Amino acid sequence: MTEDRRSAADELFLVFRRKLTLSNRETDKREAIKDLLSSLGWLGKETQEKDQRVEDFEYINRRLNRLMQQSSNLPPQYRDVNLLAQNLNGRQIPTLKDARKQFYTSERIANIVFSTIEKATREYPEWARVDPGHPSIGTPASGALIEGFGAFLGQLENDNNPDITAQVNRAYVKAFEEVLITEKPSSPLLKDVIGWMKTEKEDFPKAIELKIDTFHQ
Repeated sequence: MTEDRRSAADELFLVFRRKLTLSNRETDKREAIKDLLSSLGWLGKETQEKDQRVEDFEYINRRLNRLMQQSSNLPPQYRDVNLLAQNLNGRQIPTLKDARKQFYTSERIANIVFSTIEKATREYPEWARVDPGHPSIGTPASGALIEGFGAFLGQLENDNNPDITAQVNRAYVKAFEEVLITEKPSSPLLKDVIGWMKTEKEDFPKAIELKIDTFHQ
């Protein structure tokens, strides 16, 4: 693959969709991920919807980087931001552009990206569907982006230890959602993932749990 003028986000969605399609040619597998493929296809056509989600995604990651620099003074509602800071041990979360640059210059990073996508093709069908209780066609793609980036960070930190990888992944997703619902409550990303947050609300700090309970789309 050679770098071109596509944005990092455009390329990510394109590669991810292509990889999913090639890895799941059988009818039963394609049925399992049809919502995810439809979601990726929709964002590929709806530029404004995609761009807003990418902008908010990058914003939350920048905020996480700043918050992790002051992790000892964080409010209780950002409990998992503090945990993420401990797990990353000073490492900053890369932008999508930086991640793509690493992809083209490091064989190790390229392998991590592809192994993350392969992991996604096996695991995302279990949850990456449009939630009938909080319907949004962006739900599967946003979930793939957030969960996938968490998996990427986990492998980036230590791709030889699956326990550490899973720990970083989980801390990132929860920290991301804590900052998202607190600082970007009108983001389409939040509307995409609020269904999962409601399902797991007891796993969040009390202040975040209250925000989840009172959220209205």
